[in-house]
Amino acid sequence: MPNNHDKAQPIAAEERDRLFEAACERPMALCVSGGPDSMALMHLAAEWLSSSEKRSYWRNWWEAQRLPCTNILATDIDIAGLERPEWLSHITTREQLFACGGPPPLVVLSVDHGLREESAAEAQFVAREAAKLGLPHQILRWAGNKPSSGLQEAARDARRRLILEVLMAESGIVGQFADGEAFGGFRRDILFAHHLEDQAETFLMRLARGSGLEGLGGMRASGKIRYDARDGPPQALEYRVWRPFLGVSKARLKASLQARGAQWIDDPSNEDERFERVRVRRIMAQLEPLGLSAESIALSASRLQSAENGLHRLAGPWSPIKWHCGLFGEIELGDRRFLAGYLLVRTLRQAIGGFGGDAREPELAQLEKLAALALDPNARLSCGGLTLGGCKVEFVGRQASVLRVYREGKGDGLATIALDEGRAVEWDGGRFTVVPGAGLGSGAVVRPLGAEGWAQLKRLVPQLASLRWPAAAVATVPIIEKTGVVVSYPAIDELMRSDEEDVPQTVREAWLAWAKSPTSGFKSTFCGPRLDW
Repeated sequence: MPNNHDKAQPIAAEERDRLFEAACERPMALCVSGGPDSMALMHLAAEWLSSSEKRSYWRNWWEAQRLPCTNILATDIDIAGLERPEWLSHITTREQLFACGGPPPLVVLSVDHGLREESAAEAQFVAREAAKLGLPHQILRWAGNKPSSGLQEAARDARRRLILEVLMAESGIVGQFADGEAFGGFRRDILFAHHLEDQAETFLMRLARGSGLEGLGGMRASGKIRYDARDGPPQALEYRVWRPFLGVSKARLKASLQARGAQWIDDPSNEDERFERVRVRRIMAQLEPLGLSAESIALSASRLQSAENGLHRLAGPWSPIKWHCGLFGEIELGDRRFLAGYLLVRTLRQAIGGFGGDAREPELAQLEKLAALALDPNARLSCGGLTLGGCKVEFVGRQASVLRVYREGKGDGLATIALDEGRAVEWDGGRFTVVPGAGLGSGAVVRPLGAEGWAQLKRLVPQLASLRWPAAAVATVPIIEKTGVVVSYPAIDELMRSDEEDVPQTVREAWLAWAKSPTSGFKSTFCGPRLDW
């Protein structure tokens, strides 16, 4: 929500504390490029940290983690193959980690994107300024070839990946309990310096693309972000994201730096009209005399976001999706109260997001076309099915009145991944979390069941043949295999042990009698819809 302060007024201590208080429960990672907005984030966060009870809170929390040390599987620090964070590079054992007081409560991350000759010097500038404030700093380098088109989007994706990799490595250093849970639950919150004008620009760019209610709400002050397992380790973790400056103008952030005698760097790409955001920024200057200021646009975005939040809370309890424990999802199309217009589009987005695995979410226009198809009985009957967002979508049942969604049988996420005893693995882009049981040993992997695996399973448990599960859907669920022998069917076992009403009791009893030994100590959790950041 935009504030009413004068645009040129520096942020005072009381307002500073209020801006950062939401992130006070966890240690933080600041994303700083050297521009005035991110430099203001670094200076104000450092001030807030030194003036608040955050330091003592963090130290007390960390000291409390000494107690369960006997439950740690490994002795030495394990970072799952990721590069060790520089601020902990001298640490090799957990004893040393505790001796130094644990990971620092606030760190600064800068990405050297290599798109301009000055980018390396700018990252070094941030490093020097962070050192003056006593803050650990690390430069993350975007290596490799750069795309010829969609450069800003690619740079944004690369920044996300690099930031999460270093934070995942730090989370790995803290360790894990024997049941696979992260030791101490240590995860940083990630803070970005997006400000009032950024929000207004985002609104206008999405308006130009015909975005719906969710898109026009703009960036959120808080959200979640998950590592894309397609490009790295499968042990993905979820992190919280904060944008404390969304209601603060860039002029006030500059004034805050000037009041502290702090410096910043002006990025020349902010004047390059090849980029859409720059062109929108210049148009905004022409719109302001008409009353379309950054403040009024951001206010509209805030109100649309509130409407979206209210709709989400209202519609949640009546979600018509039946999830079937991650095997497939079904939506009854007969209830028009909750399956009309925008509500149906939301429902379809949720279902496809839940089963799409590593695929990108479909665009709004694609979801709208699917919604129109779902509401047309004649069109449904003539539709043999389609593929969207990594999912197969088909209409089944009498008069094709049930929309069924399940994972498409291809994609990088359906991979064979090595398992460690007790270590949770995010599989298929986070569609499932798989936790191997104790006593697994080495040589175990998680992989998709496959069509032949499902056929073989039905031969082993003949009662399964009576189930009306789509074979293509069941083929994409995870199984655990060791030395060529399947030792667990955790997703199917979870469904059989649930209250799933569509599984006859005779089938359930036959499965539980057969699978009691093979599934002992293993579990998987269907994660449901992916979360935006």
